Amino acid sequence: MQALTTTQSLLEQNYAASFTYSGASFSTTSPQGYYTISVASGTTSYTVTATATGLQLQDTQCATFSIDQTGTKSAANSSGATTTTNCWPQ
Repeated sequence: MQALTTTQSLLEQNYAASFTYSGASFSTTSPQGYYTISVASGTTSYTVTATATGLQLQDTQCATFSIDQTGTKSAANSSGATTTTNCWPQ
C-alpha cells in the first residue's frame, strides 16, 4: 500500500536527520482518500496504520493495515479480528 510505504519513508528520513521517529510530518489521508493514516511513534519505533474510510468501509475483511519499523505487517477486519494472511498477500 503506497500510503504506508510513503509514510515509512518519511519516518526513516526523519530518523536519519534527528535520530528519532517522533516529529515526522506525513499526510493523514491516502492519495485516493480511501484510508486515513495514523502513526504511533517514539524515539526508536513506530507503527503506521491505514484505516478504511468512505467507500473503502465496504471492505470489511481488510479494514486496517499496519506496518512497523521492522517491516512487520498486520491487518484486521472491521470487528478487529486479525486478517493479516488474507490482506497482506506474500
